[in-house]
Amino acid sequence: MALKIKCSKQVTPTKECDAIKSQKFYGYSGHDITQISLFLGLGYQTFYVPNVGSATVLELWENVDFNKTAGLTLDDQYYVKIYHYEHSNVTKPTYIGCPGPKGCPLSNVTKPTYIGCPGPKGCPLSYLSTKAELIRPTPNLKSLCQQPL
Repeated sequence: MALKIKCSKQVTPTKECDAIKSQKFYGYSGHDITQISLFLGLGYQTFYVPNVGSATVLELWENVDFNKTAGLTLDDQYYVKIYHYEHSNVTKPTYIGCPGPKGCPLSNVTKPTYIGCPGPKGCPLSYLSTKAELIRPTPNLKSLCQQPL
């Protein structure tokens, strides 16, 4: 998401931004264990096993009321909303908000309704960046691949 923001602001085209600048959707596909890992990585505290055909969507939003001259941060300008489709027949997803700094306890472990979580507007980008850093493998995969066995 950070690269998408960086590229959307760039006037001069670069190789890094050519493909992503006009992109409206970027999707990953995985299994239930991938969603479990995503929920735990984001800070949701209660274990939940997603149904077959379920999906989790993270949407990047730009605050249209953002005043660029106010010297505010990216957290003031951009935020992320998280939605969950419980199974493949769901046409309208459940907004599951953004877990608070200590995570979000689930009120109903049979489906992720995450009632009571802070963040009706969505997650600040810094929250997602912090969570990503906590679960990022170290050293990075490129470094690991270059080490002799």
